[in-house]
Amino acid sequence: MVHRAFAQGFRDSAASPYAVAAVGGYGRRELFPYSDIDLLLLLEKESNILPIKTSLSSVLRVLWDSGLKISHSVRTIADCTRLDERNIELQVSLLDLRFIEGDSSLYQSLVRKLSDAHRQYSAKLTERLTEGTRARHARFNNTPYHLEPNMKESPGGIRDIPLIRWLVQLSPGQEFLTESLHALDSPVPGLLNEANQESAKRFLFTLRAFLHVRYQRDTNLLTFELQDESSRSLPSEPIAPEEWMRLYFHHARRIFQCTEQALEWADEKKQTSRLRSLLERKNKGTNGNQF
Repeated sequence: MVHRAFAQGFRDSAASPYAVAAVGGYGRRELFPYSDIDLLLLLEKESNILPIKTSLSSVLRVLWDSGLKISHSVRTIADCTRLDERNIELQVSLLDLRFIEGDSSLYQSLVRKLSDAHRQYSAKLTERLTEGTRARHARFNNTPYHLEPNMKESPGGIRDIPLIRWLVQLSPGQEFLTESLHALDSPVPGLLNEANQESAKRFLFTLRAFLHVRYQRDTNLLTFELQDESSRSLPSEPIAPEEWMRLYFHHARRIFQCTEQALEWADEKKQTSRLRSLLERKNKGTNGNQF
C-alpha cells in the first residue's frame, strides 16, 4: 500500500531523486494492528523539499484515508548523518531503516554514510539509549511485576527487545548481546505444555496484538479484564488467569534480565572509556612537563 501510494503519487511530479524508507517498528517489520507507520522521505538536498510538498500531501491523504496511522519526516542525507542532541530519536529510528520505494542509489548512499555515522557516534548513542531505558524502568519501579502491567513500556516489556538489537548494531562483535537477542527469540521449554513453549518475543507480540484487536486502538495495558480474556483465547487450551500471568511474568523477567545485563555492560564500557581518556590526558600532561 505504501509503496504503491508513493510510486503513483510521485510518478509525474518528483523532479529530483527521492527514496521512501520504513523506520522504527515498521522498519523492523514488527507492526501491530493499530501501530503507527513510521516513514522517512529522503531527499538529496533541502531545496528539493518545496517542489514535492503538494505530491507528499496527496500521498499522505491517500494513506490516511485508507485507515493507516502515518508518522513521517522529510530529511536529507546530511540531516540523517548529523548527530542532533535535541533529536536523538531520529538516529535511533534510523537503526531500523528499510527501503520501500524510490531511488535505490540515493537510499544506498544513506546506508553507507549512516554506517560511518553510527561508528562515529556509537558511544553517545549507546549512552543515550541506556539513560532512556533506565529512566523508563524507573517509572515502573524497576520491576516487571505489576498487577496490571504495561506490556510495552514496563521493565521486561516489548520496548526492551529492540534495545538489545540496537546495542548489537552499535557494538558488533559482542557475542553475549547477540546470544541474548537469540534467546528472546527462542522457545522456552518446560512452560505448561508443549503447545505453550513460545519464545518471550512471540508471547508478548501475540498478546499485544490481541490487546489492539480487542480495543481497536493502540493500547498496551494488560488489565484484569484482558488477563481473563487472553487466558481463555490465546493458549492452545484455556487456562486460569493466574497461570496465564505466571507465563507472562516468566517471559517479562527473562527479557528484563537480558536487558539489565546489556545495561550493565554499557555502563562498564562507558566507565572504561572515561578511565582511558583520563589516563591519556594525564600521560600527555606528564610528557609535556618533561620538556
